[in-house]
Amino acid sequence: MITPSSRPLRADARRNRDLIVEAARAAFASKGVDAPLEEIAKTVGVGQGTLYRHFPTREDLIAAAIQDDVDQLVRNSEKYAQGRDPFDALAAWLREIAMFSRTYSGLPNRVLDASAGKSGSFAVVCGSLESLTDRILVRAKEADQIRANVTAEDVFLLANAIAWSLTKTPGTELLDKHIDILLRGIASGTGAAS
Repeated sequence: MITPSSRPLRADARRNRDLIVEAARAAFASKGVDAPLEEIAKTVGVGQGTLYRHFPTREDLIAAAIQDDVDQLVRNSEKYAQGRDPFDALAAWLREIAMFSRTYSGLPNRVLDASAGKSGSFAVVCGSLESLTDRILVRAKEADQIRANVTAEDVFLLANAIAWSLTKTPGTELLDKHIDILLRGIASGTGAAS
């Protein structure tokens, strides 16, 4: 049996969905993730009902708007999960996660809320990024560079907390400093880079 959510979208519905996502990206870039949804619908020329039919919650729309960025993070995680020094790989990954969270104003708050709530489409996105973080973290633990009691959830949330704390700070100098402080805090003390 085909359920409404599993049916393929008609061409016009697919077009509307894609236009809504593009308008959301533009609105989120200029006004942050709390941009009025009615403005997004108006920009596309659809009613709010159409927007909510495609995206029942703001988090669903945010998840769709950042999907390309998440896909890129997934691809990038492969290079961090193998090859280079595990500690350096973790440092580079955490920087990338924090930079991702700074994509749109208000996104770090949503990431932190979704990670705490663990439900909804945006929480699924955060969960997948936590899983990728775990793959990279495990390598650093196996190399005795990171304390054994540190979890991927800890590290993911702290990287996003760093992004949140720097939402009003342009550039990356403080970001790099805070990532360094985080890494020194979770380092095992025996195998970590100094």
